[in-house]
Amino acid sequence: MQAEPIIEARRVHLRYPTLSGEIAALADISISIAAGEFLSIIGPSGCGKSTLLAILGGLLAPTAGGVLFEQRALAGPNRRIGYVFQDPVLLPWRTVLENVLLPIEIRRLARDRYLDEARRLVALVGLAGFEDNYPKELSGGMRQRAAIAAR
Repeated sequence: MQAEPIIEARRVHLRYPTLSGEIAALADISISIAAGEFLSIIGPSGCGKSTLLAILGGLLAPTAGGVLFEQRALAGPNRRIGYVFQDPVLLPWRTVLENVLLPIEIRRLARDRYLDEARRLVALVGLAGFEDNYPKELSGGMRQRAAIAAR
């Protein structure tokens, strides 16, 4: 028996306008992913892998077709869908801990109430001891893990 999909792309297309016309980044892509399923998307550079992931994450709207998340149309970012960008997204003037706390501050929640949880997340991604370091002081992999903790 097939498990019910948690996310499903149905005949997704994406076209980018250019000065000389349009470029088809994706054409007629359908995919169904069940909860707990592990999936790899592989292909050459420029074939649309990142574009497809941005659409599945609700960060980019397709020009045709659609995406369902838990059987509902996905019309934009959803807090229940995690997305890790190709390049780490950290504010360079903030420390690792300050970057991890940024979503708390944006939501205007009490920073002190979430400080222990932020430190736990930093440790969880293997960055205990680097809480006060700035992104420029970290390796590429460490920056990526800090960005994951900041989600």
